[in-house]
Amino acid sequence: MKKAVLINDTTYDYHHGCEAVVSGIKSSLLVRGVEVIASCPVGVHYKKMNNIEKAIQQSDLIVVNGEGTIHHGREKAKWLLEVSAYAKKYNTPSVLINATYQDNPAEFDKLLNDFDLVYVRESESYDYLKQRGIEAGFAPDLTMLLSQTISLPEYQSRNGIGITDSPKVQEGMWNFQMAMKHGWTFLPVLRSYRAEGEKSATEVLRHLKHLFTNIGWINKENGVSEESYLRARNRFLCYTVSEYLKKVSGLQILLASRFHSLCFAIVTETPFLATSGNSYKVEGLLRDVGLSSRICELSDFDDIADYNAYSFSDEEKIKIKEYKKSSLIKINNMFDKLVGLTG
Repeated sequence: MKKAVLINDTTYDYHHGCEAVVSGIKSSLLVRGVEVIASCPVGVHYKKMNNIEKAIQQSDLIVVNGEGTIHHGREKAKWLLEVSAYAKKYNTPSVLINATYQDNPAEFDKLLNDFDLVYVRESESYDYLKQRGIEAGFAPDLTMLLSQTISLPEYQSRNGIGITDSPKVQEGMWNFQMAMKHGWTFLPVLRSYRAEGEKSATEVLRHLKHLFTNIGWINKENGVSEESYLRARNRFLCYTVSEYLKKVSGLQILLASRFHSLCFAIVTETPFLATSGNSYKVEGLLRDVGLSSRICELSDFDDIADYNAYSFSDEEKIKIKEYKKSSLIKINNMFDKLVGLTG
């Protein structure tokens, strides 16, 4: 069995999308004979973790999960890119995958050249790198791997409107108030447990705290404060990816202010409208699917009256099915190439 180290393990964000991505990385490597022996949590510099440095020296492959972090010259993004030069010291292949890459300084571009392979998750990033003379591959977000494991027939009965939280607290508060105002299903993408099948005592206590959060005092007319919203949000968490998928797939339409919630809507073929995020990842994804017309402004959510008007057309259904099919091919081809680097 070959060994790999994962940098930027985003399950530490307690997020269903991150759980699906990291689980997809580990399982896709394992089925090809490569085991992830150590991982560096999101937001932590690998040099601050002695076990990671040691594991890098002993591994056959370094996998950096780009997952939406490498844009606008962020310092923590630079940490991820610097891993490639460190890996070269030990002649260990390194790869950057599942990345959005946007508006970065030239020094970031130079760091990319030390990776053996670079893969971005939407064509906006691919085109951006191509314009800068950087060779990269394109494989969609790894949440698309869920298409291999879910069975759509059990999700065919749909009813009502769902609305997500947002990485922007003020936007999340607005969405929550819309859910309370209209009686919609509120679907934050966050979770109590970091990774399914792994429950620490701290996580169990966190889960219990969320279960007993009291939302009865929320005033639907006057809205909520930021503090009360963050407390109330916990009461609506789903505790597994499959539970979240079932709720999304049971909707007539999902109003998505989270990138990975949008991905889940595509996986379950659930009609949606989506707002832009802090990079062009939403625009890039929907351009690739061929559904750019489903991007909207946040204020448009409040104007949803007849959700049947947003059902997918036959043409849109075909585009989604084709995107899902091609995604699996591209992602699996990517992992074949990654593992090929291990010799």
